[in-house]
Amino acid sequence: MKKLTAKALALFIVMSSVFVSGPGVAASCDCTRFKFDLGNNGVFPSECAPESNDLVKRWSYITRGTVSCAPLVVSGKVYVASWDNKMYCLDAEKGTLSWSARTGGVLNGICYDSDRIYASCTDKKVYCLDAKTGKQIWVFAMSSASISNPLIYSGKLYTACGKTNDKTNKGDNYIYCLDAKTGKVVWRERNQMGFEASPAIAGGKVVIGSNDNYMYCFDATNGKQLWKSAKADSEFDAPASISAASGKVYAGNWNKKLYCFDLKTGKTLWTHLSGGAILTAPTIAEGKIYFGSDDGNLYCIDGASKKLSWKYKTDGKINNSSPVYCAGKIYFGSYDKKLYCLDAKTGKELSSFETKDEVWSTPAICNKKIYFGSNDGNVYCLEARVEKPVRMTINPEFAVLKPGQSILFTATVYNNYDEVMKDQKISWSLTNPKTGTLDYGGLFGAKSPGLTDVVATSGQLSARAKAYVYDEGLNLEKQGCDWPCFGGDPGRTSSTEGDCGPKTDKLKILWKYNAKSPLTTQAISVDGMVFVGAQDGKFHCMDLETGAKIWEFKSGALAYTPVYWQGKLFAPSFDKKLYCLDAKTGKELWSFEAGGEIRTSPTIYQGKLYFGCGKVRDDNENNSGKNALYCLDVLTGKLVWENPNKIDFESSPTVADGKVFIGSSDDAYYCFDANTGDIYWTIDSKNDFDGETTYFDGRIYFSTWDGIVRCVDPSSGDAIWTSEVDKAVFGPLAIGDGRIFAISTNKRMFCLSLEDGKVLYDVPMEGSSFYSVACYGNRVVLGDTNGLMKLLDASTGEEKFAYNVRDGKDFVYPSVCGGKILFTNIDGLLYCFVDDDTVEPEKPYPARLVVQPKESVLKPGETQQFTATIFDQFDQEMKDVQISWECSDTEIGSVDQNGLFTAAKDGECTVIATYLEFSDAGRVKVLKIAKPEEVTCEWNQYRGNLQRNGVVPDGCGPDPAKTDLLWSFETGDDIYSSPTISDGRVFVGSDDNHLYCLDLASGSKIWDFTATGRVFSPAVDSGRVYACSYDRNLYCLDAKTGNKIWSFMSQGPTFSSPVVWENRVYFGSKDHFMYCLDATTGKLLWKFEAPDQVDSSPALWEGKIYFGCEDKSLYCLDAITGKKVWSFKTGYMITSTPAIWNGKVYIGSDDKKLYCLDAQTGSQVWMFEAGGVLHYSSPAIWNGRVFVGATDSFLYCLDSETGKKIWTFRAEGWVTSPAVCGDEVWFGSQDNYFYCVDFETGGKIWSFKTEGAVSSPAISNGHILAGSFDNKLYCFGAK
Repeated sequence: MKKLTAKALALFIVMSSVFVSGPGVAASCDCTRFKFDLGNNGVFPSECAPESNDLVKRWSYITRGTVSCAPLVVSGKVYVASWDNKMYCLDAEKGTLSWSARTGGVLNGICYDSDRIYASCTDKKVYCLDAKTGKQIWVFAMSSASISNPLIYSGKLYTACGKTNDKTNKGDNYIYCLDAKTGKVVWRERNQMGFEASPAIAGGKVVIGSNDNYMYCFDATNGKQLWKSAKADSEFDAPASISAASGKVYAGNWNKKLYCFDLKTGKTLWTHLSGGAILTAPTIAEGKIYFGSDDGNLYCIDGASKKLSWKYKTDGKINNSSPVYCAGKIYFGSYDKKLYCLDAKTGKELSSFETKDEVWSTPAICNKKIYFGSNDGNVYCLEARVEKPVRMTINPEFAVLKPGQSILFTATVYNNYDEVMKDQKISWSLTNPKTGTLDYGGLFGAKSPGLTDVVATSGQLSARAKAYVYDEGLNLEKQGCDWPCFGGDPGRTSSTEGDCGPKTDKLKILWKYNAKSPLTTQAISVDGMVFVGAQDGKFHCMDLETGAKIWEFKSGALAYTPVYWQGKLFAPSFDKKLYCLDAKTGKELWSFEAGGEIRTSPTIYQGKLYFGCGKVRDDNENNSGKNALYCLDVLTGKLVWENPNKIDFESSPTVADGKVFIGSSDDAYYCFDANTGDIYWTIDSKNDFDGETTYFDGRIYFSTWDGIVRCVDPSSGDAIWTSEVDKAVFGPLAIGDGRIFAISTNKRMFCLSLEDGKVLYDVPMEGSSFYSVACYGNRVVLGDTNGLMKLLDASTGEEKFAYNVRDGKDFVYPSVCGGKILFTNIDGLLYCFVDDDTVEPEKPYPARLVVQPKESVLKPGETQQFTATIFDQFDQEMKDVQISWECSDTEIGSVDQNGLFTAAKDGECTVIATYLEFSDAGRVKVLKIAKPEEVTCEWNQYRGNLQRNGVVPDGCGPDPAKTDLLWSFETGDDIYSSPTISDGRVFVGSDDNHLYCLDLASGSKIWDFTATGRVFSPAVDSGRVYACSYDRNLYCLDAKTGNKIWSFMSQGPTFSSPVVWENRVYFGSKDHFMYCLDATTGKLLWKFEAPDQVDSSPALWEGKIYFGCEDKSLYCLDAITGKKVWSFKTGYMITSTPAIWNGKVYIGSDDKKLYCLDAQTGSQVWMFEAGGVLHYSSPAIWNGRVFVGATDSFLYCLDSETGKKIWTFRAEGWVTSPAVCGDEVWFGSQDNYFYCVDFETGGKIWSFKTEGAVSSPAISNGHILAGSFDNKLYCFGAK
């Protein structure tokens, strides 16, 4: 038994194989047992084979554990077991779940018979389940655990057990024969050493290998021993294969030999030596014997000559996945993560499919598909790549043309893998030929106004697009250097040609028009006239050259930006009316009353006028009226259609390609059919979409209050790219010179790449502007607070001109037209800027003082250099000025007269600079950094503290000698989450989508919160609970009531447990980002994009964040800025959590290694290789020792300075993250036990058995708690 430890994981999935040509052979492709037939030979009927060697994934289904079991496929269902202690039934075609059933341990092998599923389990039981429902029919208790694959033969079930899962077993190990209907014992035979292999049956004989190095043969009917082989020099743990036709038994051995025995006598006929242990079940087909070896080779032996025919080398062991044969091909898996298909005659590789982890599962072949599992937790279904045309598309989907124009429609045919099929014959037709012509290549020529379908046909497939031919006189168009509408053109790009603005960068004010009421909208200009609306409800018209008033029109409330079209001005007002005025005289031609305040600027498209409105709000925030999007006839003002909305429209509609695009305050963005008002598509968000929409070059662009700028496909609403800029971005975007310009409420103007949204540069501003920019040529016009206006180089952001209106108020919206810049201002003035090459500049005078940085985070003893800059009225820096400096709290720190601040103690203060009457300040936060040695009895975060080292001081936990179960609390599903303990309460997440708050003393429920996905380990800080969920959200809840305070949605499921520090909360997501949020508000402070999924929970130390990533790396970031400090590459993905102690960071990787790194530099100090992956366990560190568990069932104790092994403790399943308290180490295991072992020796002190795998414990104030996969949270202490 000395080898059991080293091979525990491998043996978990080893199953038997028999070839038999008699009873039990399946009559169809249904695979009812391991390796297809009763003999376990693995030869599948040729008609079951995939149609080609090019295998592609049809579907995959993720479980919560390793899938080493060979799937069964019966009557359209796939049955498979996972190491998460569950049996699954899936739809064979779609991969969807039909049912799942929980057992008390790992199911290593299963078989099917008469609508029943039979399984042997490590919890010492044999289960019989209803194959249709998963309900338990009967359970048989064995004397010890089983990793044997059961077989059904003549109404009897055969399985065996060994000492694998029970240290107290004293030799009561049997091979069993049970009645398949009732589970009652028919016969059993005892073996002192136990059976870790699986039985094989042929000719009424049962053959099985034993741990005592013998092969045994029993009579299947009565259990009488027929023979016992000669003793080998190692165990026969591998299953046997029997050929009834030739009367031979084939079995692999740990001594690297393949044995061939006589089935009648048990005599050894021959052996073949390979390069490694043979733990696969051989397959016998066409006179050849195929088997895999620990040396990574798949061997083919000629049955007649006993010589090697060929061997194929993989990049990993083949000691678990047994080969199967079908239609001249061999299929098997390897530790190199691949499933292989080889030519059975030559050994040539025909294809391979790579998963994300080792493949231990033996494949099943059914109905031309391959089914198998992987250690990545997935069940895979592969099929042959057979290309078929399945759908067709036409591009563009909708085209709008004027008579005489043409457009080329292209049709694309896609295959069943969503790939483009080339050289397809396409035929074209029109449903309304009067609208134009359509040639054989898809070229449409517009003739007469009207709507037509453009139809493309290829074989049985067809697709349709629409072409609309319109009268060009009924569209809003920009002429020359006019600015006819909000945003300057129908696409609202806020941009115009370079010669439409000033020619130089030296400007002056040509005129100012006083509207005598704040101007918070944009001025427009057409045909030498300027139009603008004011807050007092008046619309003004003035001369572009002189600013002289031409007319004014009074509406009943705030006047919004109008639109000019064919001599008419369409003017919206908060009085609920849309006015049509004569543009030259201001005379009202007609008006339309909407259901609510018109807070948007209209647009015109194909003879229709579009605008939105919202309910009227009074001073008490009471609403009346309705919210709707309206479409009117532009000539008469008659209603064409309206589409009501639950929340108001505050952004202006943009119309293009027959669609209306508009955002709403209901956190949704809409696309409507411009002709009917029907909704094409919507985009949902957690923030208002009340910014403006810009249409440019076939794409739409808009922003939201969460600071994200989006580029979207107008036909589908699918995101082309998104760019998180900063805080809220409000107002229209400007697109010019191949760039996007946007203003953030965080006092910055951003320049983004039009192609991918990447930030090219940003420019600081003085205030939080809610307004906009405008572009002409390579210049950007930018307004700011306090009467400041700037002209920037669009390529670089370099300031070219600045003007400051003394004692002025905010500039709002710029317009560029006729060589001039028009700028509205809250002071009620409309400013007109033009070129100025003659006027002498004003004498500069101080206008403002700016201190940088605005915020700084330091540790005691660190310094920060502050700078103060005086700007004049032209926003130019003034030199040689004397600045005075002071600190608001001299106990926190001090500042010298050069602005150098030195931190003294933790706290907050401001550093103030003064010059004359001007002053500004920067905020300083000095941190109190806890040392990792400072551990307390609090367990308010995952792993107990910020450093995640899993340690509490001696006395915080219970005395093991007096420890007993105090209470348990049952949830609706597995508890994968580790509990958190704070202020006499326990917080724990469950896979039933709930977060529970319990009383620590009694276990009674105080409250629970429902998410829409599994909830993981929470953190508690300052009366709030923070928890991540598989529904992509991080939730912040009130710790007393469970009421939600806020939530933040990432773009992927989140397994990470958050860490809270200095009013910041950090967590990782499967969307590849590490996030940092404001813990009070949930606002995003920064996010760091990693190359792959971030399932690891972050640890924090000395102002740095540490976390693992599935790209195999450990990352260290600056916790304040999110900037990468260093990264360290391991051999495989990292999902466990790092732990930090004494300046070192300890991290386990799925490459089976524990790494100790310098926490400051990331350099490796030492490395230790375990016998299994460190996937479920994060290390605990205390008093010079490191404790970590692995999937090889061991808890390791290492020297924290050298990495040398001190002792090990063996459980019987993977080990979860340990916790240390004084002289005890506590941990859970997948073997269903909760353990306590001695700190010094590793000797077992205490254990408690649950009915499921045990998660990581939490220790606090005399209590120790742990969750289990039996749905319960357990609390232990002294009664």
